[in-house]
Amino acid sequence: MRPLIAGATEAVRAALISYIPIALIVLMAWATAGSASGVLTDALRGGIWIWLGVHHITFTLALPPSGLPGSLSFIPLGALLFPIIIFRGSLRRLRSELQGVQLRQSIFSLGISYIFILIALSVVSKTISISPRWYVAPLSMVVLLGIASLTQLQQITKANNYFNQVIRILLLVLGMLLGISLIFVSASLALHFSVLKDLITVLQPGILGGILLLILVIATIPNIAVSALAYLLGPGFAIGSGTLINPAVHRIGEIPAFPLLAAVPTNTNKFLFIGVLLGVGAGFMIALLMQKTERADDLLAMPIVIVVSAVVLAIINYFSNGTLLGERLSDIGPSLWIFPLIYLLEAGIGAGIYFGITKLQSKNNE
Repeated sequence: MRPLIAGATEAVRAALISYIPIALIVLMAWATAGSASGVLTDALRGGIWIWLGVHHITFTLALPPSGLPGSLSFIPLGALLFPIIIFRGSLRRLRSELQGVQLRQSIFSLGISYIFILIALSVVSKTISISPRWYVAPLSMVVLLGIASLTQLQQITKANNYFNQVIRILLLVLGMLLGISLIFVSASLALHFSVLKDLITVLQPGILGGILLLILVIATIPNIAVSALAYLLGPGFAIGSGTLINPAVHRIGEIPAFPLLAAVPTNTNKFLFIGVLLGVGAGFMIALLMQKTERADDLLAMPIVIVVSAVVLAIINYFSNGTLLGERLSDIGPSLWIFPLIYLLEAGIGAGIYFGITKLQSKNNE
């Protein structure tokens, strides 16, 4: 009974720690907005919606004034770091108090209790116009709690040394790819600085609005990095229904007034297909690093890790993708299946090149 109570207690603690700062920010914004029609319950409900969005709970909308169907599933990927950090603290406290079977029971209790909290607040905050998709809660919780657990590699026993090695390889390779993508985004923003300035001028956020906009921009940087990676690897990304942006295609209408979108290329540039070498290099690096693990002689180990890296990239892409309100912005981000498939093909080529080089070297040595 003690593990179940400990896990449930940590779930309540984590929910309060993550909700209170959001509620304070929303209440501050509501108080300074000076709306005569707004009421306190609307502000509290808005805080719950933002809290749910931070956990990547998406929303079904009935857009006013005619109640046209819409959805909101494009959510800043960086916001997920907030609950992940809090779950890391919860797991640390549970591990310091419990061991073995009891620890696993407490973590299970934490996950189930938190899912119930997400579902309960989704149902309570529902309105005619905005309906949180409560059924997303289990998937969201599994991913968030799983990431929080995997980031505590020092807690994994030495018996899982190979698992540690694979996790580090995946973090290194995917981190390298996304890091290079961020450099590309930064360079594009610098080249389109006048567009960036115009977008900020159009928004006119004010002081408090500017702070909130800055937080939103920072939280959306990972989404932009994923789209930039898809652009460099070839398949590209969309900013609305029927749009496509990659080095060979530039099919887009007006972009939303959001500062980071100033980095979107203004025309095609087939020279940037050189970015395909990033995917090839990722496969080459995975093959190289796998030769330094304890399963270097296992012929299936390297292909499995490459497939796992593609699956991880697909999951990241899924959470960075989505729909923003109406029909015109019903498709934002890279394709859910073409992007990871192209990466898988390129990484496979890179791994093949590595093995081809090693075979030639072994023949020469003979």
